[in-house]
Amino acid sequence: MSLGRLVSTRMGVLFRAPSRFVHKGIESTPPMRYLSVPQRIGMYLFISTVCLSYPTYVLLNLDNLRPRADNSLSPEVQEEIARREEARRASGRAVASPFI
Repeated sequence: MSLGRLVSTRMGVLFRAPSRFVHKGIESTPPMRYLSVPQRIGMYLFISTVCLSYPTYVLLNLDNLRPRADNSLSPEVQEEIARREEARRASGRAVASPFI
């Protein structure tokens, strides 16, 4: 065997080796082919519940994690709204909330 061919085959093995390590066979994968359909559905529901439980918990408890911001209007804005309502009453027009 020539030296060039020997080197090329050795280099080929080195470059192909990482792709061969991806599939580890029965050592790292569950034997899904031996599970019945109800067991597969149950496994899917279990994994889905586990993966979605923490984000759901966080979203449902946002108020407990961080208190709500104060959403009231400033006193100047409340005075302006009251002034406009008084102006409408004085002009005889219907008094309705300006925000509806």
